[in-house]
Amino acid sequence: MYKKRSDMTLEELEITREKSHNGSYNLSEEKQEKKREKNREYQKKRRENMTEEEKEKEKDREYQRKKAAKNLENNRDKINARRRERRANMTEEQKEAQREKDRKYRKTSLEKNRDKINEKRREERKSWTEEKKEADSERHKKYYIEHKEIIKSRSVERYKNNKDEINKKAKIRYEENKEEKLSYQKEYYKNNLEKYTEYNKRRYQNKREEDSSRKREYYKENKECLIEYQMKYINELKNRLYEILGAKCAICGIEDRKFLTIDHIHDNGKQDRKEKGGLNGMLRYLKKIDWDEEYIKNNLQILCYNHNLGKGRRIYLDKLDEELTSEERGNKKLLMETFSFFWSV
Repeated sequence: MYKKRSDMTLEELEITREKSHNGSYNLSEEKQEKKREKNREYQKKRRENMTEEEKEKEKDREYQRKKAAKNLENNRDKINARRRERRANMTEEQKEAQREKDRKYRKTSLEKNRDKINEKRREERKSWTEEKKEADSERHKKYYIEHKEIIKSRSVERYKNNKDEINKKAKIRYEENKEEKLSYQKEYYKNNLEKYTEYNKRRYQNKREEDSSRKREYYKENKECLIEYQMKYINELKNRLYEILGAKCAICGIEDRKFLTIDHIHDNGKQDRKEKGGLNGMLRYLKKIDWDEEYIKNNLQILCYNHNLGKGRRIYLDKLDEELTSEERGNKKLLMETFSFFWSV
């Protein structure tokens, strides 16, 4: 027989609530909307057929609900203190049962009202002062340090169960705020270079063998693709450098890129290649600096292969000029005559 909720015991009420929750949770979104529409129509018909006494009772209930909500907002600390006292006097079985109820309630409330809750939190944080923001961040840090393993395990489980949805939301969020995130990451990297270097060193020391074996296997399987990708990436960086310096020799003006080279104005190419790891490392360094035009134009230039080689020969012979004898200086003149065509072009 059907029973009214007013005639049910507490155990029967909990059973009915769990059944209704499980039934609505497993339904699709369309069926849930249909169910809500039916409920709204039923409520409208019920209010139309209500008597004046029933309407007054309904008004009193709404008033009591609003009053309870205001009371909760104004006396939240007192209510939480009472709950803590009550839980302190509970047994372990009662505490576990209460925790399970709280978890179920949080899950349902988050799934139903996730967007509203996040909007409220954002609006509240806008009105916060800087002191309150710092206190909140410190509180979160302390909680994370104390419950680090539990938080990580929960996040891993959540990601495994909802992998596709999380990735979709992350892609949408990234596309909407792409420029802001990239600018923030660049600024953070510049301001915290030391932290990154220390972290990378520690990680390299701890996982050196694993990373090296994994990289070797991956390189063997995808050798051709990696070489093609690397060549494309380096050519893109070179083209960017040619745009800044002009894609032609600074002396003769030749524009064929097969014969163009990158030259160091202050003759410190050897030292620069050692520090930055060759040409590829130098190009990556220029990208990290955001292609600073002042630095590039003061330190680099584009020369053809002939003029670059002739410049190198002249510097080498000028350095030896002080240590040479008279006979060796005569041989030097012959060398200069042989390489004069580099600069006569």
